[in-house]
Amino acid sequence: MELRDLRYFLTLASEASLSKAAQRLGLSQSTLSKSLARLESSCGATLVQRMQRGVELTEQGQIVLRHAERVAVMTADVHSALGASRRLPQPFVRLGVGLGDLGDAETLALARFVARVPDTRIDIVQSSAEALSAALSRGEVDCVLGPPPQVVPPDHAVTPLGSETYAAVCSRQHPRRRQLRSLAALVQERWVVAAATTRVGLWLAGLAQQRGLPLPQVALRCDGVPTLLSTIAHTDCVGYLSHAMVRAHPLRSRLAVLQIEEIRHVKTMAFISRTHNADLPAVRTLRELAAAAAGSSAPAVRSAAGAPPHRRKNAALPAGGR
Repeated sequence: MELRDLRYFLTLASEASLSKAAQRLGLSQSTLSKSLARLESSCGATLVQRMQRGVELTEQGQIVLRHAERVAVMTADVHSALGASRRLPQPFVRLGVGLGDLGDAETLALARFVARVPDTRIDIVQSSAEALSAALSRGEVDCVLGPPPQVVPPDHAVTPLGSETYAAVCSRQHPRRRQLRSLAALVQERWVVAAATTRVGLWLAGLAQQRGLPLPQVALRCDGVPTLLSTIAHTDCVGYLSHAMVRAHPLRSRLAVLQIEEIRHVKTMAFISRTHNADLPAVRTLRELAAAAAGSSAPAVRSAAGAPPHRRKNAALPAGGR
């Protein structure tokens, strides 16, 4: 039994006419008749009954038709699977993003990348700055958006993207807003904080301990910045977020940034890649779009072995996320 004969039989059953089926298949009527004879011989049964105006399937022909339809579907599936296996895999770039580092500029850069390079997929990996730096060194990610490392490895290229200022935030309707002028006052309040422990979170806790202050009570812990800010806007909780995050939030008019210099933090952002893949088309495009979105045109800088550590402008504050 040949697949070709089954395919011809399906067309014959559909047309119910030898002449019409032959015309549809681009065959002579005699060639189609020979194919039908082979199939009937293979099945050991008469499959069609010739009528005055065409042909009609016999009971055995109906059975063969049902199985022939299944074979046709399975054959199409095989060809589809083989075609997929021959296609080149979709190109992709693995982008590491620090916890809390996916701000407006970074989101804009990603959106522009998706629009400009539609055939390339972005796989985002979110983790701490330390974990992402290690993943970049091991080749587990292709590039990183986040704070620059304090010491730049010799094979890493760093493009500065500007900085963001972080401060304490509360609702404009907070009953004690006017009294919140120091860290000592803030630790008496309930806080909303990022679920993941970050450098700035550890720095704040360390600063409180250095001054003999208790750790604040945590009312909500999550990694969603919109949720954190919405909670602050509707309650008497306080949080620690960037000015840009506050400006971008729909409830920004209900939020107040507290001017407390002792806990003010400037976070520097950078685009980091390995020097050997810095000029790959996808990585280069993503770097250029990130720099454009951040308003920076600084070129990638390679750290030479033995060069002094890459430090932020405000060395008294830790480099890191929220």
